[in-house]
Amino acid sequence: MGAVTAACAEESRHRNVSTVTELVGWTVLDGGSAITTSGPVTRVVDADGDTIVNAKVGLRWRFSADTDLYGGYGRGLTGDTHYSDMLRLELRRSW
Repeated sequence: MGAVTAACAEESRHRNVSTVTELVGWTVLDGGSAITTSGPVTRVVDADGDTIVNAKVGLRWRFSADTDLYGGYGRGLTGDTHYSDMLRLELRRSW
């Protein structure tokens, strides 16, 4: 699987909150996908060439030079998805 990520964050040393916008995409180079239907039936279908693109937006709060918290929302933009909607909360520590 290959992936490409583009991110844009508006940050300032004088502000504690920044906006974050991400566009994430990847293409499956080889493999399959498990599809579960009604009942205990699961079938595997070819996933070669499936391209998935997601958009994410959120806010990052900086508490100190080495600690921040991100809260955001992600949405699948293509027919092939790993998820359709996602909420993300992330605590990041740097050292």
